[in-house]
Amino acid sequence: MAQNSEDVMKSSAHIWGEGYANDPNNQPSQPAPSHQPVAPAPSDDPPSYTNATSTSSVPNQARQSSQSLPAQAIPPFPPRIRLNPIQALSLLSSLPFHSYAIPSATISPDRTTIISTYAPFYSSPASLTKLLNDQAALPPKPMIRIKGTHGDNSLRQVLDFDIIINLTTLLDLKPQSTDDNNNSSPASAPRIRIKELPVDTETANRSLSPVSGSRLFRREKRREEELTPLQKWATKYVTDKSENKTFILNRTIPHFIPLQQALEGSLRTLLHTLHYRGKLEVTFPIQYQTVIVSKKPTSWFASMLNLHPEKKFDVIDSPWHWRGHPSSASTSSSSSATEIAVQPEMRFKAGEMNARSLAEEFWSDWRETVRNAVLRERRAKIGVEDWVETQMGRKEKDRAKEWGADGSWDNPGHWASKWNGDRDDLM
Repeated sequence: MAQNSEDVMKSSAHIWGEGYANDPNNQPSQPAPSHQPVAPAPSDDPPSYTNATSTSSVPNQARQSSQSLPAQAIPPFPPRIRLNPIQALSLLSSLPFHSYAIPSATISPDRTTIISTYAPFYSSPASLTKLLNDQAALPPKPMIRIKGTHGDNSLRQVLDFDIIINLTTLLDLKPQSTDDNNNSSPASAPRIRIKELPVDTETANRSLSPVSGSRLFRREKRREEELTPLQKWATKYVTDKSENKTFILNRTIPHFIPLQQALEGSLRTLLHTLHYRGKLEVTFPIQYQTVIVSKKPTSWFASMLNLHPEKKFDVIDSPWHWRGHPSSASTSSSSSATEIAVQPEMRFKAGEMNARSLAEEFWSDWRETVRNAVLRERRAKIGVEDWVETQMGRKEKDRAKEWGADGSWDNPGHWASKWNGDRDDLM
C-alpha cells in the first residue's frame, strides 16, 4: 500500500533533514504580529553586521516616510510558500533560456551587458518590438559572491576561498499576465515599465494645419493611436535619422538593497564564528542586466573621429521582484494587496519586509553549505548538489584557532585548493 505524503516526509527526514519534514517554518510565510520590543537576552554570539557596510540607494525622503509608518498601518502581504533549493530550482524550467542568445550580439566580459547590431532590430519596428517583449520575459541573474583573502609574509594577497551562489530562484518567475490565447504577454504586464513618449511637435503642428481634416490624415492618426507605447517607442527609434543610436532595455531588481544587507550581515557573523580573520568581500553581481540594440556609423572614418555623437533611447525597464512581493499578487483576491498598491509608502515598506524575510529563509537553507565551502577553502560555484551533500550529513570540522590573518601560514589548504578541481574562473 502506498504511503501518504506525511509518512513519506517522515521517512525521508534522515536525508533531507528535519527542517523539511517537521519544521513549521516550511509553512507559508506570515508576518509576525506587532508587539512591544523585548530586550534581547545576554549571549556569547558574535555581533551582527547586518547594517554595517551596505547603504540603501532609496532616496532619504522615501526611506524616512516608510520608517515613520506605524506597524499596524502596514497590511500583511500575501503568504509565500517556502521552497527548499530543489523545489526552487524547478521554477527555472519554464524559462526559454535559448532566448538569451540574440542574433549578431556580443556580451561583455562580466556578462552584464548584451549588445546586438542586427540590422532588422534598428530598421523594423515589428522586429524591435518582438525582441523587447522576448527579452523582458527573461530575468536577470543575481548572484552572491563570497571572497576571502589575506596577505602572506611577502605582502602578496593569498586567496582563501571564492564562492558564488545563484540567486535567480529567489525572483518571482511566474508570467505576469496572459492574453486571450493563454499566452504570456509581458508587454501589457508590469514586467515592462515604459517612459512616456514626448509630444511630437511635427505631428502637433500637422493637426492644426488645413490638411488635418483629410481622410488620409485621420487614417494615419488612427493607426498611431492603435499602437502600444512600446510600439510607438520602437517606431520612433527606427525612424530616427541618427547614424549612431542605441535602444536600451534594463532588467532591474527592486528592493535588492534590503536583501543584500540581510545576507551580508549573516555571512559576516558566520565568518566571525569560524575564527576567520582575513579580508572578507561580499558582492552581489547581476548578469544579463542590460540589452542594447546598437546602430553604428557605416564609415570607419566617422567612427574613429566620433563625427556622430551617440543618441540613446534609454526608456524601458523590466522590473523583477522577489518571490512573495505584494506586486506579484492579484489585487482582486486580496484587499491588503490592493491597499498596498494604492499607498506607495506601504508598498515600499512591504517590499523591504518581504526581501528581508526571503533572505532569512535563504540563509537558513544555505548556512551550513556555505560553512562547509568556506572551511574547505573552495573556489567554485556551489549549488543544489552541495546542499544535498550537507543534508546527507557532510560537516567540515571547525578550526581550532584563528586563521586567515595577514602574514599567517596556518592555512595548509590554500595551496592545495588550486588543484582540488575547483575552478578559478568563476564568472
